[in-house]
Amino acid sequence: METISGLKADQEGQYYMYVFFDFPHDEVPPPPDKRGVVDDKLERQYEVYENMMRLDPLLKVHQFGVKSADRVPEQVDFLNIKEFPTFVIFDDKGVVFLSTDMSETEKFLETLPDIELKN
Repeated sequence: METISGLKADQEGQYYMYVFFDFPHDEVPPPPDKRGVVDDKLERQYEVYENMMRLDPLLKVHQFGVKSADRVPEQVDFLNIKEFPTFVIFDDKGVVFLSTDMSETEKFLETLPDIELKN
């Protein structure tokens, strides 16, 4: 179960969030004026990526990461991800949330307790 164990939160009460994208050439999106021709699916991924960067999940999750499907095919297979982007949130036991819908993800994040910031 090594595939998933590195994604789970370290402790009870913690949440880790990853967003799986399938960008060509394993690159984060280039700026809009440098993209050239893209298909609808890729354009949707770019839009979600840009909107996601305006979210502040770090108030709710202890770790946040962007994963490229090309780099982690075993995780994509294990989680049975067929559409990109896909949002996945883990606690210390495993997957607690998985969706391709950003607004659903935002709603779920709102249900999580805020991280207590230590001074």
